[in-house]
Amino acid sequence: MLGIWQIYLRNQLYGRLNIMRIMKGGNCLNTKKTAFVITLIILVGSLSSCSFLSGNPMNKIVRPPRLEGEKQALQLAFEESVGNNVLLKSPAKGKFLSSFVTYDVDGDEEEEAFVFYVDPAADASVRVNILDKMKGDWTSVADLKGSGSSVYEIEFEDVNLDGNSEIIISWSLFDNKTTRIVSVIDFTVSDTGTLTFTARANEYFTYKELIDFDLNGYYELCVLHIDNTTEVLQPYLKVFEFTENNSVKLISELLLDPNTAAVSKTRKDIISSDGNDTARLFIDLLRSDFGLFTEVVVWSKKDSKLIRMLKNPANDTFREISLNTSDIDGDGLYEIPVIAELAGSLQKKLLSGSEETNDASYIHLIRWVSLKGAQLKNKKLTIYNPEALYLFGYNWKTNNVTVRYDQESKDVIFSKWNLKTKKYGDDLFALNYSSDVTKVLKGYTLAASGE
Repeated sequence: MLGIWQIYLRNQLYGRLNIMRIMKGGNCLNTKKTAFVITLIILVGSLSSCSFLSGNPMNKIVRPPRLEGEKQALQLAFEESVGNNVLLKSPAKGKFLSSFVTYDVDGDEEEEAFVFYVDPAADASVRVNILDKMKGDWTSVADLKGSGSSVYEIEFEDVNLDGNSEIIISWSLFDNKTTRIVSVIDFTVSDTGTLTFTARANEYFTYKELIDFDLNGYYELCVLHIDNTTEVLQPYLKVFEFTENNSVKLISELLLDPNTAAVSKTRKDIISSDGNDTARLFIDLLRSDFGLFTEVVVWSKKDSKLIRMLKNPANDTFREISLNTSDIDGDGLYEIPVIAELAGSLQKKLLSGSEETNDASYIHLIRWVSLKGAQLKNKKLTIYNPEALYLFGYNWKTNNVTVRYDQESKDVIFSKWNLKTKKYGDDLFALNYSSDVTKVLKGYTLAASGE
């Protein structure tokens, strides 16, 4: 859990910056003696939460507990169906984390139950036993074999707006920590009210998400699967449609950049394409060697398929730091961070790590680029401190001001830069990050704080 952090500004030593006020929300520091405005963009903590799909907590395996009250009748019905020599398993993530999951999938105001378990006498696959109330009593109506050794997540969503919720279960595979299988389970209701459950789709995935790409009110299932059975990795992004007759149909497939190793984070915004509003998906990807890059895809209503917006994203959007796509200027559209070159050489002093192990950490100048059609356009510049995890935005030209890191004081120092002589000029001001709120930094002014 993150504690309280503080960022201090030191201007007495350099005598160039007078703080007039700190505006709430924008954290703008206005000056009279300098011809620029600086903005502190605090992303402490969120910058390092990369949402990797590369691991899973210890699988929860327990024997059936003794439930009480109304739940006891559910457990007795479950044990009557499968026996009591089974091991329960619970989802590793999501809204539902119990072995006994209850949800009203058919809209009759009575919940159905989904119980995950393993029968050691059979095999190691997880099964899901589905129970419904028939004349007031719990009755097992289906028992389906899962597609993995543990349950990753269960979700309920009425994706085709027919009044019934589809059941979407993600399974973790036996010895694979990055690839999983998603199952879409649907059901029919007989004239007597009996539910019949059927698995409509089973797809491998590294990343999955329900997205309304064409903004028609209906979700599509979007999955990214990295096929490693060939010599060169084949990362496929697939979109499946939920049809009116309860089938799941592949409607678009894209081959992404072969440098893809895993998904770091995804973002979505809405743009106008071909005269229609459509969802745009930013996928921050781990490269197979090191660093991140961003694929951007959009749904073309004209062609009824996904389109890649960038031809060479692994090169055009590569950054060697774990910094994800963000709406850096708050306009509702996302920008991609790309490393730009800082003037001078002193800023290349190591914060931590080593070049030999590819974990060297430096102060970086970040160029945030927006996407206009298929063209990357400069939107904003920030300084990024990867150790303290903050961004510092400014609007001066990059060729007359530069930044360096002082290893002794831990200051990030902003100074003038003479473009003609290629030399440092006067120091302007410095920033210093602290996680110790009891420590008083003499000669500094508090610029921002948070928890």
